[in-house]
Amino acid sequence: MIIANGETGETFYTLQNRSVSTVKHYLRRKGYKVEKVAMDMSCAFKSAVRKALDKPIIVADRFQFCRYIY
Repeated sequence: MIIANGETGETFYTLQNRSVSTVKHYLRRKGYKVEKVAMDMSCAFKSAVRKALDKPIIVADRFQFCRYIY
């Protein structure tokens, strides 16, 4: 899983896997400045992001949005 800047595309970090515990652990350590999250809309990931961050704005990433529409 890649953690990147959604505006510039700059990669910040690559996580070793997509497990919810890995994502939550990373965000609790490094996500203190994160205000918005673009992601697939997996309920598990959404829950992990909400638990790790303080009231983030969560949006579907472009691929997931287009897939839903079509």
